[in-house]
Amino acid sequence: MSVVKKTVIAAICAGVLSTSCSPLVSGAEPVAARRKRPALTAGLSICYSPYTNGLSPALNSPLTLEHLRGQLDLAAPYVDTIRLFGVTGELQKIYKPAKEEYKLRVIAGCWLDASFNEVQIYAELDALAHMANDGLADVAAVGSENIYRGDNTADEMAGYINYVRSKITDRSIPVGTSDTAWAFTENPRLVEACDVILCTIYPYFSGVAVEDAARSLAETYAAVSAAAKGRQVIISETGWPTQGSPEGPAIPSMSNAKLYFEDVYAWSRQEDVEVVFFSQIDEAWKLEGVNADIGGHWGHFTADGTLKEAYRAVYSRISETAETNG
Repeated sequence: MSVVKKTVIAAICAGVLSTSCSPLVSGAEPVAARRKRPALTAGLSICYSPYTNGLSPALNSPLTLEHLRGQLDLAAPYVDTIRLFGVTGELQKIYKPAKEEYKLRVIAGCWLDASFNEVQIYAELDALAHMANDGLADVAAVGSENIYRGDNTADEMAGYINYVRSKITDRSIPVGTSDTAWAFTENPRLVEACDVILCTIYPYFSGVAVEDAARSLAETYAAVSAAAKGRQVIISETGWPTQGSPEGPAIPSMSNAKLYFEDVYAWSRQEDVEVVFFSQIDEAWKLEGVNADIGGHWGHFTADGTLKEAYRAVYSRISETAETNG
């Protein structure tokens, strides 16, 4: 890391630059336009990645606007918020249509991993700040599960979060990172750096049977909320695969995905907690699970754009609510 960058990060972390980059006041909420209230809106928050039908981020596959609009068309009647996982390269094409054409609330995420050099890291961090400054992001997420993967330390992530905050001119846009519950409950310094806590919770990967999964999610959320010291906690990823190999008692199936989704969606609205469901559409390039066979089966839609049976009842109610309120 260059001497200049080290100096800036050290100053930010130490609070020397607090006038320009201090977090939102502890316990304060982002302005109403930024914060979603599930108790007041039926629309879904969902993770969106566009790599279907042979496309892959590993190949840097080109993404056409026609392809992106076709997938956003699927979500538009049911979704008011999307979470994105990159701000450079092909993924940056998503932001303008998502905000300007589809009027979606956007949780913008820059991607960081252990393979990135300093130039790549700061290109992503700066691009995330630019998206926010251009009015294309409502929440800024620095990285995704970096501590969980062991790619970065909590102190490193805190420095990156504060760096991005220092570059964003609109102070109502909250900045944080998305990671597992452990990353926040065990790292108070990371919590202190965040305006908002973005926590991934997957009872499936913890081997929890679907009948107990929503309760498990709620318990984990409560533990993270206690560690958050008054900050808003968004469940930034959760879901249940519709097929693939079990994780102990956690069994992928259409019926189990339906039960988990309906239970968590109802809990989200009852408790007024934002839950970002993973994910909009099946992507075959993803390899996850004990036999690497569940990664392509998290989508609410199949790769050809068919809404899965597991999600139809809730999606139908959302559509009916939109028509009634329209």
